[in-house]
Amino acid sequence: MISIYGLEKVLANAEQGKGPVSANGLTISVKGLLTASLARRIGRPLVVVCDKAGRAEEFYETLKFFMPPVEDDEDTLPLLYFPPWEILPYENLSPHPQISGQRLLTLTKILENKKNFILVTAVEAIARKTIPRDVLSNSRLKIERDDKMDIEPLADHLAEHGYRRVGLAEERGEFSIRGNIVDIYDGAGDYPVRVEFDGDKVESIRLFNPYNQRSKKEVKSYTFLPFREVFYEGVSLETLSSGYTRLLENPGISEGKGGRILELLKSRVFFSGIEKFLPLFYGEAHSLFDYLPGSAALILDEPDNLNSHREKFYSLIEDKYSEMTLSQEPVPPPDQLFLSEGELTGIIDKKALLNLGELAVSEEDESSFVISTSAPRRYKGDIGSFIDELHKRVDDGFSIVMATATEKGAETLDKTLKDNELGARRLEPDEWASLLDQLSKSQPSLFEGNLFVTVGKVAEGFVIGPDKWMLITEDEIFGKIRQALHRGKSRPRTFGASLSELKTGDIVVHRAHGIGRYIGSKEMIIADNTDEYLEIEYAERQRLYVPMHSIELVRKFTGGGADSEPPLDRMGGVTWRKTVGKVKKSLLEMADKLLKVYAARKLDKGWSFSPETAFHNEFADTFEFDETEDQSAAIGDILADMEKSRPMDRLVCGDVGYGKTEVAMRAAFKAAYDGRQVAVLVPTTLLAQQHYQSFSERFKAFPVNVEVLSRFKTRSEQKKIVEKTSSGEVDVLIGTHRLLQKDISFKNLGLVIIDEEQRFGVKHKEKLRSMRHSVDVLTLTATPIPRTLHTSMLGIRDLSVIDTPPPERQSIRTFIVKFSDKTIREALLRELDRGGQAFFVHNKVKSIHSIASYISKLVPEARVAVAHGQMPERELEDVMLDFVDRKYDVLVCTTIIESGLDITSANTIIINRADHFGLAQLYQLRGRVGRDRHRAYGYMLVPGVAALTVQARKRLKAIEELSELGSGLRLALKDMEIRGAGNLLGSQQSGQINAVGFDTYCEMLEDTIRELKGEKVEEKVEVTMNLSFKGRIAPEYVPDLTQRIDLYNRVGSVTSVDRINDIKEEMIDRYGPVPEETEKLLAVAMLKALAVELKIEKVDVTGSRLYLVFHPSTGLAPEKLADSALKSDDRFKFVSDSAIEITMNGKGWREKSAGMTRFLEKLVETL
Repeated sequence: MISIYGLEKVLANAEQGKGPVSANGLTISVKGLLTASLARRIGRPLVVVCDKAGRAEEFYETLKFFMPPVEDDEDTLPLLYFPPWEILPYENLSPHPQISGQRLLTLTKILENKKNFILVTAVEAIARKTIPRDVLSNSRLKIERDDKMDIEPLADHLAEHGYRRVGLAEERGEFSIRGNIVDIYDGAGDYPVRVEFDGDKVESIRLFNPYNQRSKKEVKSYTFLPFREVFYEGVSLETLSSGYTRLLENPGISEGKGGRILELLKSRVFFSGIEKFLPLFYGEAHSLFDYLPGSAALILDEPDNLNSHREKFYSLIEDKYSEMTLSQEPVPPPDQLFLSEGELTGIIDKKALLNLGELAVSEEDESSFVISTSAPRRYKGDIGSFIDELHKRVDDGFSIVMATATEKGAETLDKTLKDNELGARRLEPDEWASLLDQLSKSQPSLFEGNLFVTVGKVAEGFVIGPDKWMLITEDEIFGKIRQALHRGKSRPRTFGASLSELKTGDIVVHRAHGIGRYIGSKEMIIADNTDEYLEIEYAERQRLYVPMHSIELVRKFTGGGADSEPPLDRMGGVTWRKTVGKVKKSLLEMADKLLKVYAARKLDKGWSFSPETAFHNEFADTFEFDETEDQSAAIGDILADMEKSRPMDRLVCGDVGYGKTEVAMRAAFKAAYDGRQVAVLVPTTLLAQQHYQSFSERFKAFPVNVEVLSRFKTRSEQKKIVEKTSSGEVDVLIGTHRLLQKDISFKNLGLVIIDEEQRFGVKHKEKLRSMRHSVDVLTLTATPIPRTLHTSMLGIRDLSVIDTPPPERQSIRTFIVKFSDKTIREALLRELDRGGQAFFVHNKVKSIHSIASYISKLVPEARVAVAHGQMPERELEDVMLDFVDRKYDVLVCTTIIESGLDITSANTIIINRADHFGLAQLYQLRGRVGRDRHRAYGYMLVPGVAALTVQARKRLKAIEELSELGSGLRLALKDMEIRGAGNLLGSQQSGQINAVGFDTYCEMLEDTIRELKGEKVEEKVEVTMNLSFKGRIAPEYVPDLTQRIDLYNRVGSVTSVDRINDIKEEMIDRYGPVPEETEKLLAVAMLKALAVELKIEKVDVTGSRLYLVFHPSTGLAPEKLADSALKSDDRFKFVSDSAIEITMNGKGWREKSAGMTRFLEKLVETL
């Protein structure tokens, strides 16, 4: 029974048509509970209006907890979210596709909905006009299995509604057509959709994973919405031209500025910011209120904040329109794009039913009431105090609901309660919904029990004393718990430069002919066979045509940092062999040094940690994420390394927020369990503090003592920590390079964790290098410097890659722009307008306060703070804590924020003089934003393109291009191109790599090391295949060249029948039934893979006779060969010491290839 008196008052006022009731004294959770309770009883749609996007999203997430979906329950009320665009009025940007998709999906659900609902939104969303009802209703396209339709009209429909045709649909708003398959990625769905046709009939509809392009689930139907709120379908050229011409006729408008836009509109091109011309497309635009039923009522969250933001927003509209007018930009007036402030105020006044307030500022009367709520105590893992409190509350007649974010968390809580002789009833979603339904009634029936556990995400709990109800979250019981999220599978990854990214003019390396330039691809008919070839240009304009089925002989060139590209070799391999010989000679000295490193590592004896136990598993179970495959693999690799007697030296590479810290914590726990100390070394004081908090919260339920040593600690505090470390009382010590000073001694150091090693100086790195001889070392990085990456890829250090982005993480939209007041003000205002925060990086302490003053004057709406490394410790700490607590909107700072800071509300970063930063540093700085589901923006400010050096331009171009999630490893490879991979054991970032390319260099170095070690270097056997059948991937089957190259590459590298079958299944899924000529290619690839394993130099088929010529190094004994042949049905004979002839049974290429495959597989079994 949740304050039924107040709830009844709201219902009575609604019945009588009176003004709104005010409910005060409410936390966000109680607001959600009261709103959900009201929705269950009032019998009309409810719209919750918040001031900003961030608050609306928080309210929506809270309501999800109090309105759990119940399967097959027709009485469940739909919960909808209608977000604002999160861009400024008249800005030359379009809303993020997911925002547009969410808005259109919500509007569609309102149109289709036959019952009541709750909708959450923000002021700007209800103020801005959108697509008219009838236009949206007519633009929906529902496709069902067995429907009759043609592909081209479908493509036209998608293009007219804002979708973009591409070769591979990987991003929202894209669609692709491959034969009889159409892939569509809309703005609203969780996954893209694959529609497969059989002629003009829809054969199947499948959801697929955009990362690996494989189908996940088949569905019976799917409704596609427009991709944008503005689209060309049904809009005539005359309508657009006449409407835009009228804008050009307004006084003071520049025809020159308007001409480009007019041409784009006439060409029916979608451009950034097209939404501000919405009235030209539809005439009279509609607002959200035109979609809502007349009975819909409003619930206003914090009315004072809402009114204040409404006034600021309308003032901003006028300011931006004035800017457009002054700059002679032709745009529609505000009344065509927004409801007037008077209209909006009138609607709110008329429809408001309930005002929600946090502060209990009013006395109860007919139009207001107060709910006496308070927040539960935060126990931070003090289970004893929590259990005592439960006993007291239960004895006092309280009913208590305990909420965990995951099923795993609920099991942990159940165990904790049982261990303390307390039993709680587990509430499944339908039971939790039933309980909430009972609470909303004036005379609730008794619900069995008074202790409940349920799974659901809610920001905070509450205590309602008069009603004797309490909600408490696992965050409040155990301490800060990360949100429980399911992560998707990782993207396919390659460490070298990928051939699938090959562009005309790129430098490539052919295994036999050396360095050439890629010209393109072409089909040629040779000996009556049509095949596709890569065309490569060599010196003196010689041309080499490499069949696509031999594409594995070619690699994309990754250079050593030279500004000019390497000279092209001559065909035939003469110049190439000379170059390789020179490089190999220079590698001998380096290989000798590397051998000493190897030898030292093998001779070093470290601590062999004990195997995993139930206690380790218990620690792992408290992790609130579902581990990804690559995260689990990294953890497994590290734990296995630690159990070996040789000291571990492993690099874990993963982008910001991908879960590297948890991997490190697993290693730290393993070390602490064995009584060994852990040193966690970080580059900055701020990161040390953040790691200290993370480690402390994660280990608090276990007997592990965590301390931090940084300048935020007083001298006396530091002295005490140093003494405790020396005596072994500290299990995990976190700090900056302070940990490397002479006064620090560990009693029993077993593991060193280094975060972003490239940030440390030369002396510190030497100290770290010496540590590797005696203790396990784990290095974490998001952007490894080329040398670090290089050594890991060569196996000198072990490498693990975590390549899966957190769910709902979006790529950061990156701009390279000239420093200007307009750019900076718009970027900061946009972030403030949606309730977020921003960083402004200015890396000169001398002028940082002047920049902060400039920002304050430019954006007076913002609360600005300054942070830099030369500030007094306490002052810096206070500023950072205040920024985290959102007491400031903009932090003007140096690169002190570069590593590890995790502030999800900050989603805009502006970097001044970005041309002065290295590529890895820019990537790290940009990684401070984009940690939330909101679109993040990164602005790289430069003085002008003409002032940039060649390398600065390359770095900025790379950071702009590599804005997709998980680009850290690719960025390091790009950095290797710009600066060079360098001498492995020295600091100079240049070397011999530019002569042969990175991949070839690494191969040669590995072979040289093996030779010096006395190991047998496996000779690479090139197989000559002379078969009566060939195969190809026709452009008609896979139209996109990039995808064909990728498939040829993968087919050429197969080593097993299973892998061939996997590729075949993928082809069927992505491109439709495999044509016979492609089946031939797969068969040839399988035979070639088996031949390589058997070291067969030549496979020759003439008629029914198969000739096999073996390389001298083959491991196949003649007697085993004869024995296998005798067991087959085919006739067999030796024609020489190294060749055999087999007379095969079977007709046609299928039977022959199957017979050859079976025979070769039997031979492989004898190896």
